[in-house]
Amino acid sequence: MTEKQLAELSLEFNRHIINLLDSLSALAELAQLSIHAMDEATLLKRALGALMNNQDMERCSIFLTDPAAKLHYAAGLDWDEMLRNVTGANAVAAANFQPSRCGGEIMGQASQSGTLIHLSSCQPEAGIRQNCLGAEGALLCVPITCEAEVLGVLNVYHPESDFFNMWHERLALLFCQSLGRLLANHRLTHRLNALVDAKTAEIRELAYRDSLTGLPNRRLLLDRLNHALAQARRHQRAMAVMFLDLDRFKQINDTLGHAAGDALLKQIAGRLTACVREGDTVARPSGDEFVIVLDEIAHDEDAVLVAEKIIAACAAPALVAGQELTITTSIGIAVHPAGGADDVDDLMQNADAAMYRAKAAGRNRYCFFEA
Repeated sequence: MTEKQLAELSLEFNRHIINLLDSLSALAELAQLSIHAMDEATLLKRALGALMNNQDMERCSIFLTDPAAKLHYAAGLDWDEMLRNVTGANAVAAANFQPSRCGGEIMGQASQSGTLIHLSSCQPEAGIRQNCLGAEGALLCVPITCEAEVLGVLNVYHPESDFFNMWHERLALLFCQSLGRLLANHRLTHRLNALVDAKTAEIRELAYRDSLTGLPNRRLLLDRLNHALAQARRHQRAMAVMFLDLDRFKQINDTLGHAAGDALLKQIAGRLTACVREGDTVARPSGDEFVIVLDEIAHDEDAVLVAEKIIAACAAPALVAGQELTITTSIGIAVHPAGGADDVDDLMQNADAAMYRAKAAGRNRYCFFEA
């Protein structure tokens, strides 16, 4: 080999090394980004941008493997442009390609084998003619892998046949290994975030909901009541709190057991919810006690209508453990701003006191708080 040939080879080697370092440096920068805030398509686009810092990588696309072992278009840079160049004005976008099954055609072969496939010329390949409709030039199909799992395929196309050499192959392989780890980490991060979000929502639900009936518990009730009272003050309107206690409920627990009592409570909870408006609150703070917050009423008669509806609903027979049970309820009503109640504690105490008056008066009825 002559000195001139050695010098040319050295220059070519240096150029490829610089291209490799530029591309891997760009991918390393991508790995430092907050990838949990990106969707997968954005991540892949950014990764292809990093690869194409190497000017030899003109047109690139990524196809990912789905659970059915098919490859679907996921991202591309200058890929649609390449298709337009070879198919004319009526080109079909890469996103509309028919999925390629692993093991079939060029991408499928690369995915199934887990090895790089280098086509020095696309023209003779039937699969390439089908997808690119006559594209010439060179193509690298490189599996994107992580821990021996193939996640997809990177396609790198150049319009000149016989363009790619061993340096391009090595660059693409290293790039796909780095991208595979990044993609797997991104998916794991998003799965963990989704799991954390679901568990957080579940914990929040447990913290604010009664585990038996699913109704708001005392904590959520107080939050809703504070909000309703603040809105009533701000808009100078009336609202009401209803305190309900099931009459002689203890007898059901003592004679039929707590399982039957729980089943009855769940039925009553459903009936109470059906008696109020969507914006009102039905809560179960404890035991056989229920509290209803009527966010807005025009007159006391509005609360009376709800109370009468509740008394009728509760008195209807309930089928529990094969037995037909009948139960009644006593209701105490406190209205803001009537009665001097101007905070949540006062309203709750007043409604509770009115409920005991209803029980003392014979049960199965309602009473308003009277100062």
